[in-house]
Amino acid sequence: SGKVLQALGAVIPELWGGSADLAGSNNTTIDKTSSFLPAGNPLAEAQPYGRTIHFGIREHSMAAEMNGIALHGNTRIYGGTFLVFSD
Repeated sequence: SGKVLQALGAVIPELWGGSADLAGSNNTTIDKTSSFLPAGNPLAEAQPYGRTIHFGIREHSMAAEMNGIALHGNTRIYGGTFLVFSD
């Protein structure tokens, strides 16, 4: 899934998303892109137009946010977690 995400991220600029605190385990970051965080955030990769969302340990909130982004339109959203954490 990580390789597919890298390939899609290179050709679909409106693709963005992340995972519920598992990005390193389920490969949900797009290489060479910044994180979606407010301007002035101390993290070096923070940018208000970043493509990686850090949802934190909130799978249900992540799903709700992804639905809202998808309903807004003009963008493609993805998310990843492990099924065991969805209950």
